[in-house]
Amino acid sequence: MVISNEKTLGELVAEIPGAARILEKYRIDYCCGGKHALEAACLERGITQEVILSELEQAATLQSQTGEREWNTTPLRELIDHILCSHHAYLKSELPRIAELFDKVVRAHGDREPVLFQVREIFTALREELDAHMMREELILFPAIAELEAA
Repeated sequence: MVISNEKTLGELVAEIPGAARILEKYRIDYCCGGKHALEAACLERGITQEVILSELEQAATLQSQTGEREWNTTPLRELIDHILCSHHAYLKSELPRIAELFDKVVRAHGDREPVLFQVREIFTALREELDAHMMREELILFPAIAELEAA
C-alpha cells in the first residue's frame, strides 16, 4: 500500500485500520475533515507530516503482517457474514451480561453513588439503540444488500 501525504484523511482511515487512532492522537479531524489531504491537515495543525506518515506506515505494515482482511475489496456477502458472526454475536452475548453486572453494581453501591443510576439509564438506552440497530440491519439492510449483490 502506498501511503502518501496527498491522500485524503478519509481514504487513509478507510485503508488503514489504525489510522483513526493515529490521527486522533494528533487531533486531526478525519470525519468532517475527511476530504482534506494529510499534507494540508498537518500544515493546519503545525505537525511534521513525516512523523504521521511514519506511524501510518507502521500501522499498514502491522495490518499486512497480522493478515488483516482488506475490507474495501471483500464481497459484501462476506462482509455481512463477518459483521453478523463477529460483532452482532458478540454484542448479543455481552450486552445482557454487562446489564446484569451493572444491576449488581447499582444494588451494591447505588445508595453511596447515586450517579450510577444515571449511568445505568444511559447504558440501557445505548443497549436498546444497539439492539434496534442490529435488528434493522439483519431484517432490512443486509438482505437488501445481499439481493443487490446477487443481481
